[in-house]
Amino acid sequence: MIVYGDYVISEELKEALLGLEYDVVGVVSSGEAAVETASELKPDVVLMDIVMPGGMDGTEAAETIMGLTDCAVVFVTGYGDDEIVERAKNVEPHGYLLKPFEPAEVKASVEIAFHKKQIEDQLKKAYDEVLAELEERTSELEVSNRKLKALLNAPTDSMALLDLDGTVLAANPITAKRYGTKLDEFVGKCVYDLMPKKLAKSRKAKLDRVRSEEHTSELQSH
Repeated sequence: MIVYGDYVISEELKEALLGLEYDVVGVVSSGEAAVETASELKPDVVLMDIVMPGGMDGTEAAETIMGLTDCAVVFVTGYGDDEIVERAKNVEPHGYLLKPFEPAEVKASVEIAFHKKQIEDQLKKAYDEVLAELEERTSELEVSNRKLKALLNAPTDSMALLDLDGTVLAANPITAKRYGTKLDEFVGKCVYDLMPKKLAKSRKAKLDRVRSEEHTSELQSH
């Protein structure tokens, strides 16, 4: 699709694109018409003039079109339009085509823009999939944490979940109080460091036996 305020240049672009065997689905000369036509025809690539007559210039039209449709935008600009190009960068277009242009340059701009848009779409799809999986895992983890908390707080006696080195992974307030600390301070500590040395040594020995024999065992508090 071509959006250009100058009829002669828009015809040159159209001729170049048709010569390269691209389909030109529409040619318009204003930002307002560009938004309306792009929303209706859903082109793959839009060649967009930046400065156009009317209330909506090319940057505003391009930003609107990119928000409404899944297409790439290439700004058509001149070599001396540095200030305009700087303003257009905020729109994050998929490429620039500098005037005067040759058919080979038109082809390169269109193909690079289309390829860039495909990569963006692939990255967005991958990001959405990872985000969805992360949200699912987070939800599952929250459910597991609630269940674990309920199990730990259900007994009237102390209960704690330890790793193989004795680090407290989770516990109920009764256990933390028994060891003379707050629950949030208790989690993450090594329980053996809070026991008398003799008791800690015997607990470690029993845990080592359980690990080597691969059966469950209950450790009674004293």
